[in-house]
Amino acid sequence: MSIAVFLALCAPVVLAPVLRSAPGRHLADHLRPAWGAALLAVALVGFAAVTLVGLGLLVGLGAAQWNPVLVGRAWSLAGAFDGRPVLVAQLGTVLAAAGALAVVVVGVRVGRALVSLGTQYRAARRLVPAGTPAGSLVELPGAPCPAQALPVRGGHVLVDAGGWASLPQRHRDVVLAHERSHLRHRHDLYLVVAALATAANPLLGPLARALTYTLERWADEDAAAESGRPTAAHAVAAVALAAPRPAAAVLGVSGGVVPRRVSALLESPAAPTVSRPGVATALVVVATLGAAAGLATHAWTDLLQILATR
Repeated sequence: MSIAVFLALCAPVVLAPVLRSAPGRHLADHLRPAWGAALLAVALVGFAAVTLVGLGLLVGLGAAQWNPVLVGRAWSLAGAFDGRPVLVAQLGTVLAAAGALAVVVVGVRVGRALVSLGTQYRAARRLVPAGTPAGSLVELPGAPCPAQALPVRGGHVLVDAGGWASLPQRHRDVVLAHERSHLRHRHDLYLVVAALATAANPLLGPLARALTYTLERWADEDAAAESGRPTAAHAVAAVALAAPRPAAAVLGVSGGVVPRRVSALLESPAAPTVSRPGVATALVVVATLGAAAGLATHAWTDLLQILATR
């Protein structure tokens, strides 16, 4: 059981170097962005769940070293220390304490992430005047972002009043189509998943960043379908350049890696449905997630069988 536990916990670590090779480029630029976003969201949920299950099993593994029956039925530290029960029990205590501490840390991090998300949604509600019809354009002088989707009170698009007035109509159409794509597909829920998953396991940060980029590419493609790819690319670049400072807000047309987004719009006639780099990246992510989930399931099943036959 213990080997499976440790391997399941190490799976996200094994995947991390792969994610540094720009998975967003492969999954968003070589697959349909909607598919890439769905795959990344599933991977985030899956790896976060494996992390939580693995930590729980680590606590059980450490505690099992105190019980001779459990130690005899499961892989234990006894063989590595010539069967010295006192030392094995002490090391088991350390393992259990480390696992319990990790569970507490994860719980605190997830709690803080929930509080932060709640604060962001409340702040978004305050930016929308009461009684504003759903789907409205809200112009605000000094807005935190040139344009941003606000998924509250029916969904709204917030724009900086000064920057909005300076945009030509064709660029305004792109911005509105981009932000309304975020609202229509509820991209904020994907970001909630990413925030909670990275709170549970910080090693999932590259996956979360890839998801953010993929969501922006998804909205770019929806805008390009209405206004044309060159117009969409020029609008994204113009809004990003007009921003007085780097945009910290999410679900904004100037978010993500803007040069890469503009390049994707200009270099390809349409978002690809499938390609070899996209399929290869998807297979790596799915295979790693499947292996981690299988290891965690095996360890959990083994533990339940041991407890049932004590």
